[in-house]
Order: sequence, then C-alpha cells, then structure tokens
Amino acid sequence: MRVMRAVAPVVAACLVCLTTLTVAGQQLGGQFSEEPVTFQSGGLKIRGVLARPPGEGRFPAYIHTHGSMTAEVASGPPWTQLPPGSHLEALAREGYVVLWVARRGYRGSEGTTQTYSLQRTSGFLPGAEDVFRAAQAEADDLLAAFEYVRTLPSVDPDRIGVGGHSVGGLVTILAAAREPRFRAVVSLAGGFRWREGNSETSWPLLDRAWRESAKKIAAPVLILWSKNDFNLEPDVGRELEKDLKKEGHPVQFILYSAFEDNGHFLFTRPKGFSVFTPDLVRFLNVNLKATSAR
Repeated sequence: MRVMRAVAPVVAACLVCLTTLTVAGQQLGGQFSEEPVTFQSGGLKIRGVLARPPGEGRFPAYIHTHGSMTAEVASGPPWTQLPPGSHLEALAREGYVVLWVARRGYRGSEGTTQTYSLQRTSGFLPGAEDVFRAAQAEADDLLAAFEYVRTLPSVDPDRIGVGGHSVGGLVTILAAAREPRFRAVVSLAGGFRWREGNSETSWPLLDRAWRESAKKIAAPVLILWSKNDFNLEPDVGRELEKDLKKEGHPVQFILYSAFEDNGHFLFTRPKGFSVFTPDLVRFLNVNLKATSAR
C-alpha cells in the first residue's frame, strides 16, 4: 500500500522541520509516495522503502543504507516509511526516487551478517576480518539495489547515486568501487572500528579498502563527518579523501562542528538533519540533476 505525503505541519515530536529547508534558494516541499519493497540479492530477499515523486519521471535516484545496529534492533520489523524529517525525505521532496535499503540480516531482509554492533551470538564475538568480509558481502545488496532501481520506469538509469552511514558508508565505498555506473557517492562517517583485546584491528582493513577502492571509484565522492565523532574519528574520512585525491578523483570532505554528546549521531538524530542535508542535496543536485549528468 502506498502512502502519499504532502507538505504538512510536522508533529511536535519532530525537532527539525525539513518542509521549510531551503537549498540554493529553493524550498524543498514536494509531495512523494512511499512503500515497502522487496528485491533479490543473489538468493536473498532484501527489504527497503521506496519513495517516488509524483509524475512519470524520469527522475534521478539515490540509494541509501544504514549503519550498524545491535542484533536485537536489527531483528525488528521491516521499515514501512522513510525516517520522518530526514535527509531522505528531503531528497524525495526535491524530486528524487529514494530507496532506503536494509542490508542482509537487518530489519526483515533475509540472510545473516557479522556487522551488528556489540554482537554476541552463542558466545561468539567476530573479529575484524569477519566484520570486513560481511561488509563486502553486504555490498552485493547495494549492487542488487542498483539493478533494481534501474528497472523502475520512473528512474533515469544514468543518474543514480549511493550513500550510507557508518558501516553502511564502508559498504557504500565497497559497492561503488565495483559499479562504475554510479554517478555520485556519499559516505556519512563511513567505516568501522573493531578492537580485539587491547589492539585496534580494523584500521589495516580500512586502510586497504580505501586505497583499493580509490583506484576504482569513477563517481564524485562526498564525505561528511562531525569533529566530535567518538565512534570513528574524522581522520578515517581524511584518509579516504587523501587516497581519492591521489587517484585524481573528485572528492569533497566536510567537517561539521561538534554535535551533541557524540558527532557520530549527527546523521541519525532529528537535530542533525538540518545541519548536513543542505550539503548533501547540493552535491546530489550538481552530480545527478545537472543537465551535464550522463
């Protein structure tokens, strides 16, 4: 069942009203429909939420994926709508087809993974290598999402971007390195941190992923971070920026001021949406809406 959302007063619980967000002198306020969807990734059924502007299109599209969750939260019911008041809603109002993807093992999508935060299953705590391999497998789900979105009649198959937050940002970079047809890539504090004993074991894997991915990514990349991110320090994003620049790829890194108690949540809490959404919309408009987009 589709639900049509119009510009209306946001409920009092919402701390940020994106119906009045202005980007490049234009107010974001269009209607959009949204519905739960399912598509195939290999032999797995992957769930998500699809939002579409009214009309026949063809519209640019943006695929987005989430960060890590505890296994308990990940086992919750499938999403039925975009996060209210979020950057994803703003993009849908701006005229994008938006697909919010729950990767394998999350929120009703089939399969299992090792990227859960604080994961302890039958006493097993995965190592950094296990988490990284799982992220590589989850990149398959974003590539499947890309193929699914390309088939939609309302989507321009040559104007599709992809993005993700936290470990979803890592998955995004891995997927973009394997699919040159993405036209824009967004990493919101992307990466992961894993400690085994007193050792930080995730950085060598991330360092290798950044270097190898930077050689293959064809699209412009936007990297967003908050200076007080206590989950992943901004230097993680700076390293990706450095590797992309070394390969001659267009990349923009934006570091925001400290956000609340932990800047990692700038990209998931209502108060943070109005901080980074204008930069995200501008970046996608330049690379997916511009007449020069191929």
